[in-house]
Amino acid sequence: MLAQEEEKRGSDEDSDEASNEEDENTQPPKKTNTLSENLLSYKDILKTLLINSLPIFLSLFAVHADKAYALYLLKHKNSDKELIAASGVGAAWLSVLGTHLFTSLNLGLTTKTSQAFGAKKLRLVGLYLHRAFIINLCLLVPSIIILIISDRVFIMLGVATEIVDLTYKYLLYCIPGLFTFLIYNTLVSTLYGCGMFKIPSLIQVTSALLYLMAAYLFIDVFDLELRGQAICYNIMWTFSTILLISYFWKHRPLKEIFFWPIKESYKEIWDLFKYEIVIGSMNWFDSIAAEILSIFTATLNVAHIAAYSISKSIYKITNPIASSIGTTSMSFAGNAIGSNNKENASRFIIMALRIGLFCCLIVEFVLWFWKDEILDIFSPDSETFSVSQLVLGVYILKYPGDAFQKILGNALKAIGKEKAGSLIITLSNYVVGVPVAYLTCFKMKLGAEGIAIGAAAAVYVKAFLFGLVYWKT
Repeated sequence: MLAQEEEKRGSDEDSDEASNEEDENTQPPKKTNTLSENLLSYKDILKTLLINSLPIFLSLFAVHADKAYALYLLKHKNSDKELIAASGVGAAWLSVLGTHLFTSLNLGLTTKTSQAFGAKKLRLVGLYLHRAFIINLCLLVPSIIILIISDRVFIMLGVATEIVDLTYKYLLYCIPGLFTFLIYNTLVSTLYGCGMFKIPSLIQVTSALLYLMAAYLFIDVFDLELRGQAICYNIMWTFSTILLISYFWKHRPLKEIFFWPIKESYKEIWDLFKYEIVIGSMNWFDSIAAEILSIFTATLNVAHIAAYSISKSIYKITNPIASSIGTTSMSFAGNAIGSNNKENASRFIIMALRIGLFCCLIVEFVLWFWKDEILDIFSPDSETFSVSQLVLGVYILKYPGDAFQKILGNALKAIGKEKAGSLIITLSNYVVGVPVAYLTCFKMKLGAEGIAIGAAAAVYVKAFLFGLVYWKT
């Protein structure tokens, strides 16, 4: 009997084990590390974007505010619209050959370093930095050569003769600052890729304050006019570079990234250059189109040239809102993709669009109701003021589209759709923007206002096509 009970008990235990085993097989497996556990909330993303984009905004705002202040001093000291016109054309040409060129290429550097940093490959980040320096220094040589012969180029393009000599002298004085800008921007682009935004911003704001003091001294007190503005440009970027290198030397942040060049530093340079061209071409083709439009105005009368320079300067003071949000979201989205978390990358981009649109609507409201008071600060005469009213009015309407296209453009870089972005930029700017600007400026006789209309048309086409590509990805 005991034997029968033991047999029955053993049979029941076997049945229980089989039942438990069956239950375990029918239940879904436990997730040890689900995607939801790694997702950031939109509230956290909002906080991250605002905190990290603020330093970039302040640094960009400081740079553009400095330029606006220089225009104000030129107007206040001489009330000469030729000086303001020459300053605008000179800045556009310097951007084509230097500022936009290196900034655009370094966007590719930021994308590469953000992905490598997200994947914890710190030594690779340092190698990217070395290769980027080699590429940029090689490109600096032809840029300087073209700057030296710029007067001949201006005459060939039909730039107003009254401003050719003024613009040419301004550009020659700016050459030293272009070299230090290259060093500074390459280092900062690497830091952005590693999520370090505060130090570059602090340095940039400090240098901008120095620029304001130098501008008052060289433009207003010493009355050096455009030469004084060029000297301030050199001082700002040289001082920024010295401060940044001093910070690296003393505090040694990210020691694994900053090291002297080694054999691997000279390898795969061509591969990085090709990648930077693909990534940076979006920004460079976009920026070049904008400067081509500025060169268009240089063939108009001096009042229209000055009005376009003033309106563009005012627009750029507030435009860094979208640029800073876009750059920050690209960095964090790139880090998320590098760590194989595409959902977080998508959330960063969506939140960036919301912030950008909200901020640009506020800016539109402020500028629309106070544009006359703002323009009166910079306009040297009534003719320039009247043209500036029309040009700035178009720029104000351009704000929402510009915010969307900047953020979505950076989003396409972060998700690897830079080739599609470059194609969209080419079509928008050179098939839509430039032809519309030419027709409205010269055929419809709208002058500088027509140039602004062409720029706005290109921006809205870009915003629409960028959005189409992104949401179909």
